[in-house]
Amino acid sequence: MAQTSEGITQAFGAFALALAKRQYYEAHEELEILWYPRRFEDDDEIRFWKGCINAAVSFELIKRGRPLPSRKAWGTYLKYRGCLERLVTPRKELYVRITQTIDQHRSFMMSEFLKAMEFRHACKRFDTQKKIPSEQFDSILEVARLSPSSFGMEPWRLIVVRNPSLRKALKPSCWNQSQIVEASELVIFTTDDDSVRSGTPYVRKMFNRRGLDEEAVNTYMNVYKNYLEPIECDEALLRNWTAKQCYIACANMMTYAATLGIDSCPIEGFDREEIEAILDLDEGRSVALICAFGYRVNPQGEHKRLDPGQIVEYR
Repeated sequence: MAQTSEGITQAFGAFALALAKRQYYEAHEELEILWYPRRFEDDDEIRFWKGCINAAVSFELIKRGRPLPSRKAWGTYLKYRGCLERLVTPRKELYVRITQTIDQHRSFMMSEFLKAMEFRHACKRFDTQKKIPSEQFDSILEVARLSPSSFGMEPWRLIVVRNPSLRKALKPSCWNQSQIVEASELVIFTTDDDSVRSGTPYVRKMFNRRGLDEEAVNTYMNVYKNYLEPIECDEALLRNWTAKQCYIACANMMTYAATLGIDSCPIEGFDREEIEAILDLDEGRSVALICAFGYRVNPQGEHKRLDPGQIVEYR
């Protein structure tokens, strides 16, 4: 690519066109050819080019189901986008339009969330011949790890059941639901109830990791104790509280999976004590819910939902 003003303009035009076609790797290549020969120059314009390359890389990583490296690449774009303010060049207007295109495309990609919500449904029959790519399933598990929880306690402990014999053993205790054995991946959400009781070393550790001084940690410990004491005195209440955290993580996983075209089904229909016995869980650890992931066999039915006016109240 010629390093002339016309050549640079052509490169960015091709970059914008590739973005519009959702050809993110190709968009990255258009600018990579421009940037690479000048990558060691101490120049804000060259750094801006690098930022735009990273924006395209971020979009491509989202497309491939890799959220963590995507965020890192997007952070690089935001960092070098700031170089634009310092630039004095006749191409500045072009670069402003490019950043607007990138930001608009980012907004468009975020709107894919609503499409995912339309796609997602409780899939009852899974294609046993289709397996979720390991990289995509790892990213689904990462979404669980990044999910919020009350007081940041992260009480969930996930068991991914891949052993066919174990799945068959679990099925009768799950109301004989076919998803248990048919899904590509089966995730059992368990909770470590004893660890999150007030005053435990685990709770202190979770507060300590915030980098607070000892006085602040002790304050948090007291607030936590006052909140949890009425709950932890009843095993059922404590189990319900920790299970609610798992539902947050599971919902995030299902929605994210839908953005990848992966189906899911949350499962509450099971005998908890039987499942815990089959899994030989330690005392104090309980099963909250189960979720199956894979690919549908049958077409999705129409969503049946209440109208917004029936569920939303403004005051």
